Amino acid sequence: MVNALTKHMRSLLVYDTEHVRGERTLATALAQPEGLRLWKGYSFNPMTAVRFQYTVEDHQLKLSNITLPEEVSWVGFRVHAVGYNWDTLEGKLHSGGWHFEQQVNAGLSYGLPKVEAEYHNILYVLELQFFEEKEGAFLPVRTEEKGVWVVEYW
Repeated sequence: MVNALTKHMRSLLVYDTEHVRGERTLATALAQPEGLRLWKGYSFNPMTAVRFQYTVEDHQLKLSNITLPEEVSWVGFRVHAVGYNWDTLEGKLHSGGWHFEQQVNAGLSYGLPKVEAEYHNILYVLELQFFEEKEGAFLPVRTEEKGVWVVEYW
């Protein structure tokens, strides 16, 4: 997963047109509309059969047209926010709680985690995992169908 992410991030460096090759930065590349467009919606697990559309409005992540494998009974969603300062190269992870859903046909909406004001750039990541309910507890189902997506960045 890390190698695929690194490869994708390096491919975005071509959108940094302000610096010469070898001095390009991801911060400058993501400031360009095309670089940002290719970053949004990145799937850490491109082999998954899970598909959905999303929008972000009023600090809410709204999911629609969700397609899950038929054998899935429960799905868990969790939104993470990584506040990042490109100048100091410091960041902090803020994670929301798990939301367990059995029916996802009507669409879903979740609040985005709050991030401290000192971070000018925020990366929102949606984590999705399949679960089974046993004796009132949710246990992860180990399949290749779980996934993580970058859903927003600003």
